[in-house]
Amino acid sequence: MSTFKEFLLGYQKKYRMWADGATEEETSEPGSGGNEREYIEMMNNMRHLGVTGLNLDLRNLKAFPSTVKLWHQLQAYPHEIIPLMDQSIKDIIVDQAEEEMNRLRSEQQLQRAQAQPSSSMPAVPSSEANGHVDQQSAVPDLVLEAETKAYKVKPFGLDQSVNMRELNPNGKRHSVFQGMSSADVIIDMDKMVSIKGLVIRTTPVIPDMKTGMRYLVMPKRKLG
Repeated sequence: MSTFKEFLLGYQKKYRMWADGATEEETSEPGSGGNEREYIEMMNNMRHLGVTGLNLDLRNLKAFPSTVKLWHQLQAYPHEIIPLMDQSIKDIIVDQAEEEMNRLRSEQQLQRAQAQPSSSMPAVPSSEANGHVDQQSAVPDLVLEAETKAYKVKPFGLDQSVNMRELNPNGKRHSVFQGMSSADVIIDMDKMVSIKGLVIRTTPVIPDMKTGMRYLVMPKRKLG
């Protein structure tokens, strides 16, 4: 999913500002925030805070030049596209964790070099020196921590929202009441839709039984 990785790493706020009508002069002004890489910072915060969900504004995806096609594909084939996006997020976060581990190791090596005793200093007992080295070498395994988590993309911000009663799972209602041809009918089944409305009443969840098992216990009988 190289296109989505390119979006996460290369998206800047100026693309959305341009889509909303801002000019290049406005986005290049100091303090406008046009050059901020929003999703790189968001994934860093996810890794540090232990959050596994990335909120993806689809209007940003549409505003980025190389992901306009992906914006259409996500709405038409969410079951196929969303798992690829989840894996792309995980790959980038693992790469970020590896970079941070390398940075921590470099800092520790620098600290060890600076902590080397000079010839004029008194000798330090070997036990104390080894304990000091072991304390500094404890670098957390950030890569393993990132690989064990399941990251999920949470898309929002579709251009249109529909009422739940107006959903069209089979394509019959639009063609009958709006006079649309069969080629123009929009079916909402297996598509990404945005629903608007007010929840006024809920019912208990009734689970569907997936599997069933039957046990037969034979009573003991006295023979003879």
